[in-house]
Parts: sequence; structure tokens; C-alpha cells
Amino acid sequence: MLVTELRHAFRAHPSRPAVQGQHSTWTYDELDRKSRSLAHVLAAAGVQFGDTVGLLLERSVFLVLAEVTAVRLGVAYSPLDTASPPAQLRAVLSTLRPRVVLTDGSCDLPASPDCHVIDLRAIDLEQCDGLPDVWTECIDDSVAYITFTSGTTGVPKGVMIPHSGILRLVCAPDFASFSTNSRFGFISSPAFDAS
Repeated sequence: MLVTELRHAFRAHPSRPAVQGQHSTWTYDELDRKSRSLAHVLAAAGVQFGDTVGLLLERSVFLVLAEVTAVRLGVAYSPLDTASPPAQLRAVLSTLRPRVVLTDGSCDLPASPDCHVIDLRAIDLEQCDGLPDVWTECIDDSVAYITFTSGTTGVPKGVMIPHSGILRLVCAPDFASFSTNSRFGFISSPAFDAS
């Protein structure tokens, strides 16, 4: 299970770099602690197992944090394209109906009374001491994320990607060899699915 793989990585490599951004590098332990803090913020906002969370974030350590936290909580995440025209973003949000949209202020979110917006820049992610370590086990067919087609036929369509798809692509690939020392560049839009 994806949750099991993440927990193993956090425990096995606490002092190793997990994610590196333009201005910061977080170890697995730091990513785990920040994810625990964000998980409690999301839970306080009403996010629970089976919900969907929109990610209106640029490529950054915060995007990885949001994805890891969604997996941790057993919620599906949907990376939203910050370059999308407002009308297309509204259409995607209307279809997606996320409980929360996480943002970093890089894009204006079209107003919606049904959508709670949380700006990650406004959260103290260092406050995890004393918080329970929440992990929600999911079955492999549970939806990990929802990506949307480009909408060339007129309306973007959501495509649900299960946990098993990520596991097969990342943890048990038959097309490449990955090790704990492997590093990957993040060059495409977060809303583009490579699978």
C-alpha cells in the first residue's frame, strides 16, 4: 500500500533529503513532521477519509507536502493548473467539488462559496509536537488523485488514478531501476499526469 511505503521511507531515512525546492530542502523527518501538522489543519477544516482536496500550487516543496498529506489522510488530491483560464478552473472546481483547496498564493482562485481555501504560507507547519501521528490505510483501488484532461473537446474530464497505479509506477516499475539514491527533476505542470 502507498501509505505503508511512505511510512517506511519516513522511518528508514529520517535524515536523508526527501524533497528539494528552490529555497529549501526537507529531510524525510521534516516532511513527515510538516505533513503531520498539515493533516491536523485539514482535519480541523472538515477534511476526512474519502474527500477530495484541490491543490492550486506551483511546483515546490509545498506541492509535495500537500500530496503526501493527502495520501496520509486517505483523501484524493487533484493538482490544478495555475495557468488555467479562470473559466476552466471554475469548471474543474465545479466538477471536482473539493472540500478544501490548498494554495500558495501563486494564482487567484475563482470565488466559490462551497470551497474552503487554505494558504499554506499562512500555516505554522512546525507545530506538530503532541499531535497524534495520523495515517489512514487505503485499499489499492482507492483513488489517490484526480487529474483532468485538457478540455480540448470543450469540457475537462476527471480521470481517477488509484493508489495501485502510483505503486506500480514508482515502487515496482518494470521500465527503470530506482534506488534510495535516485533523484528526479520536476519539470512538468503538476496538473500533467505522466502515467
